[in-house]
Amino acid sequence: MSQAGKEILLKTVVQAIPNYLIGNDGSGIKWMSWKRMGKHKEEDGMVREGSNPNFIWRSLCSSKYLLQKDSVKRIGNGFNTRIFNDPWLPVGQSLVIHSIPDENLWELRVADIIDWDTRTWNTNKLETLFSIDEIDCITRIPLGFALRDDQWLCKLDKKGRYTVKSGYSELHNATSPTPNRQFWRKI
Repeated sequence: MSQAGKEILLKTVVQAIPNYLIGNDGSGIKWMSWKRMGKHKEEDGMVREGSNPNFIWRSLCSSKYLLQKDSVKRIGNGFNTRIFNDPWLPVGQSLVIHSIPDENLWELRVADIIDWDTRTWNTNKLETLFSIDEIDCITRIPLGFALRDDQWLCKLDKKGRYTVKSGYSELHNATSPTPNRQFWRKI
């Protein structure tokens, strides 16, 4: 690029900066408070679209349901998994507990139903809280002696990792109509 071209480019960029910072409506930069931005993700910190989101942020917010729908917790020590709120059952349609707890048990964690002396499921607690089908499903979850933190896994991937490919495939399968074989044979 010539010297004159570089000067014109530089002047154009420098002149555009005040307009960008002030904005079209003259209100200035729209800053978010640290209190709001620093909220924990479980309290929906930084996940709302806001009043004027850009394309990328809108895309992330609109695909949040896909991550939630196709994610399940792998139980390690059970401290980070809420029994009645998080999807953690390894089999079944919904992966969540359907038994309705007493009001004071909603925040109960999976760690609360583990017998820590034997590192097995506490059958007495299981029988008081869950249905027979749920107990059967829970007791199939192996508990090891080296209990790690609970982990989020993606059901779409064999290794439990979310990839753009797996998300795109799921989204494509959910929005594509099922092919009518008879229709295509007639053509």
